[in-house]
Amino acid sequence: TFNDGMPPVVAEEKLKILSGIS
Repeated sequence: TFNDGMPPVVAEEKLKILSGIS
């Protein structure tokens, strides 16, 4: 589930960034 104020799109972008850093 996503926190209020964090739409799935933002979460997906964040995951993409984290994946790039890893």
